[in-house]
Amino acid sequence: MKKNKKGFTLIELLAVIIIIILVLLIAINKTRQSSKEARKNAIRANALSLIKAVNNQAGLDVLGSKIFKNSVFNVYGLEQNGVKLSGTKPSNALVCVVDYELDNACLEYNGYKVIYNENSIKSIKRGTCSYNDFKCEVKPTYFIDFTGSYQAYTAPRTGTYKIDLWGAQGGSTSNAEGGKGAYTSGILSLTEGDTIYFYVGGQGSARSSSDPAGAITGGWNGGGVGNKNRTNYNQANSAGGGATDVRLVAGDWNDAQSLNSRIMVAAGGGGSYESDNVFINGGAGGALKGESGVYLTDTRGYSNINPKGGTQTTGGAGINDWNHTSYSDWYLGLFGVGGTGTNSYGGGGGGYWGGASGNWQPGAGGSSYISGYNGCVAITSISSNAPKSGCNNGTKDIACSYHYSNLIFARPVMKSGNELMPNHDNTSTMTGNEGNGYAVIYENYYLEDASGGYDYSSYEYAYTGHEEVFTAPERGKYKLEVWGAQGGGSIKNAVSNPSSSYGGYSIGYVSLNAGDKLYVNVGGKGTDAIVGQDVAGGYNGGGIGTWDHNDNEAAGGGGGATHIATETGLLSTLSAKVNSILIVAGGAGGKSWDTDGGNGGGYVALPSGDGRVANQLSGYQFGKGQDAVGTGDSDGHGGGGGGFYGGYESSTNDEDEDFGGGGSGYIGNSSLYDKMMYCYGCEQQLSDTGTFTVNTVGNSAYIDSELCPLGYSSNPVSKCAKSGDGFARVSFVSGN
Repeated sequence: MKKNKKGFTLIELLAVIIIIILVLLIAINKTRQSSKEARKNAIRANALSLIKAVNNQAGLDVLGSKIFKNSVFNVYGLEQNGVKLSGTKPSNALVCVVDYELDNACLEYNGYKVIYNENSIKSIKRGTCSYNDFKCEVKPTYFIDFTGSYQAYTAPRTGTYKIDLWGAQGGSTSNAEGGKGAYTSGILSLTEGDTIYFYVGGQGSARSSSDPAGAITGGWNGGGVGNKNRTNYNQANSAGGGATDVRLVAGDWNDAQSLNSRIMVAAGGGGSYESDNVFINGGAGGALKGESGVYLTDTRGYSNINPKGGTQTTGGAGINDWNHTSYSDWYLGLFGVGGTGTNSYGGGGGGYWGGASGNWQPGAGGSSYISGYNGCVAITSISSNAPKSGCNNGTKDIACSYHYSNLIFARPVMKSGNELMPNHDNTSTMTGNEGNGYAVIYENYYLEDASGGYDYSSYEYAYTGHEEVFTAPERGKYKLEVWGAQGGGSIKNAVSNPSSSYGGYSIGYVSLNAGDKLYVNVGGKGTDAIVGQDVAGGYNGGGIGTWDHNDNEAAGGGGGATHIATETGLLSTLSAKVNSILIVAGGAGGKSWDTDGGNGGGYVALPSGDGRVANQLSGYQFGKGQDAVGTGDSDGHGGGGGGFYGGYESSTNDEDEDFGGGGSGYIGNSSLYDKMMYCYGCEQQLSDTGTFTVNTVGNSAYIDSELCPLGYSSNPVSKCAKSGDGFARVSFVSGN
């Protein structure tokens, strides 16, 4: 082999170069490792310094302070309570103290996360600290039981205090129980010396079948009076439970200014009703809205509806008589007070607004309230309980919830009396609160700064014609709601005919981690007909509508579907990624010149003019409604609606049946829970959770006629089918 002039072969030269490169790479890697190790050592030293400082301060306070017995702190909380931090402070910290000693911690330094427990640093790696992943057995320190009078609490120091409330249960009879009390919770910033007032509700009384007739005392703090007026029908009735609340002004429980000063309310449950083998539980104390009573037996001719719970702006509506099937303005709940009926009845539960009663009826639960909880509606002032201007039930404007005092709770939680909630000492859970109400204060909760507070307002997405991206702000439970779009209208004899076909509505809940992304595509309304040209279907799968080439008739385009997925793209692009699709609401078909299109569906959509339907397994095409084709005298054909499977256009030439079919909805993803679909005039399916579908027309068991009087709405209202463009909403529910 030839050598170069310096005596190396080319192979030898190449080998030398490779060796030099390897030596350099090893040196660079060692330098990087050394730098990384030095950085970690500095972080370790700073973390150990903080741990020592916490333990030193905790040890000093063993004899007197509650703060360092069982506590959870962030950096602000540590500094506010006398922990002097030397060295570099963490940018974020979660520190758990148990029995005056630091038990575990998560500390952040310049993008690195330090995990400390079992008396040692377990890891230092890149990441962030999440409160929802952090374990600390914090216990309440101040307990407030029912006494029948208000109880004052004065903040011993400036800081943040977690407050938990439980409303009282309605009275229970032998065969039916009173509605259980609701639960509310939140973190409130107080200054040393601030005084707040706790009104803990009492359970409603009851009269058994052997007791004499007469009025039945309502639970203290707003429980509605019950009544038993006969002894010859084995009647046993009960009164409503009182609410538990926090106020800024002391006074009698029903003093107007004191009631107006409430900043948190946990609703009481309604009283039960029974007579001659008809047994009805009282309605549970509600969250934003109180619950109605529940039959334990066949109705035996009694009304199949019961009095309504209180809302955020009004008391519940009552029932005039034992067999009436519509609501009245009698026996209403009032602000802070449960309703009372006539003859025999259960009293309504106390609450922010009280639940209703009726004639021969159980009581309904009251509503709850937290200043800072999305969906709540605050009152105007200390002298007026009128709702804040521009704020109504169903609002998603977080500012509507803010009390006129501007005291606002961070991390608010609200549970109705038929939901799982913490027990009083936070050691386990229970479904609803039984008996009297209760309240606790955590004086050792230092997670928020004094100016803190979280805005967990809903993220709402109107139609834009392009994809939106939602990023979860923290780990927790989120509610997903989607509405499909309406089909386009038609033209007949040069006269426009608006469409009366509507998009569906789907709802479900999903658990997300902080930073998880959801891709939201909101369907557009199908284009209204234009004589002389085809018209586009709505964004996200609506099919094209066409026109009669020999006449002045034309049909509309199909409405687009609305969907939320964990992968980007229109619905039609996700056929190979079905597992990424969380929820879909189908769009409606386009109107023919004389007949409305099929409505967007639940598990089955309404068909096209020739009877073809989109469902969970088939349709015109995955994610896409069929484009209409019109030539000659074939009349105008409406486009199919977008959906999980898109709707068909009609293949018939019948003048009245050339409308497009609706697209189907979808809630079949196993990650989605507590899920349902609603659609206008569609086929119901009430047994399978993966395809559960409700008809929004006249279904009183699932649809509130006041909420959705026509079965559809132009606004995005829960349970209502949708006219116009589609809509989507993602709402933070809780960090649990």
